Amino acid sequence: MSKLYNVYCDESCHLENDGQKSMVLGCLVIEKEHVFEISSRIKAIKERWGLRRFTEIKWTKVSPNKVGMYLDIVDLFLKEERITFRGVIIPDKSILKHGVFAQTNDDFYYKIFYVALNKIITVDNVYKVFFDLKDKYEMRKVKIVKECLVNKNHYQAENIEFQLVHSYESQLIQMADILIGAIGYKARGICTNKAKEGLVNALENGLSRDITATSPFVYSKFNVLRWDPKAGEQC
Repeated sequence: MSKLYNVYCDESCHLENDGQKSMVLGCLVIEKEHVFEISSRIKAIKERWGLRRFTEIKWTKVSPNKVGMYLDIVDLFLKEERITFRGVIIPDKSILKHGVFAQTNDDFYYKIFYVALNKIITVDNVYKVFFDLKDKYEMRKVKIVKECLVNKNHYQAENIEFQLVHSYESQLIQMADILIGAIGYKARGICTNKAKEGLVNALENGLSRDITATSPFVYSKFNVLRWDPKAGEQC
């Protein structure tokens, strides 16, 4: 019997000229029947730390006075077996040769989301994929990702639905943002924020591995691909 999954997608430093070396994209996966419960637990964590339930939390907001709340969010992810994550790291955006492949940086961004989703989606289940709304043209672009998934893998088109939402509307996109932020912070070699370093350490200690290293597919809880164009991962 098919299961229905929600997939929550977000990214860090995906712009071409943002001054950041690395880009990270990620997808948080959970069966739809558990979404309300887990979202309610995230809201409860916010309330325990003096925030309103619908206050948006994100990596850029991590600070010493609220690091305990973010550690609680990481701990929820680590202990909750019903949530999994897949991320893709682009270690060095400066080596990308978009002109060679007749693509823009924006095209590449969605191609990498295809790489991430292609190892999540299977023919046996049904998926609703949520992207953080960026601009009015985004639905046209994510539809291309869906077309690639369907055409290259023989998935049923009706089994994959894409939807755009604002990140403040989704507790699970916010959780994805925190995990992606931790990966990006470690990948860029930043050591300027003790609170963020604590979150990276908590995540790595809980997983017992480096969160920026490529992981085998058997590591389904927290699976990471460190993208390397020389290793045949070129889109």
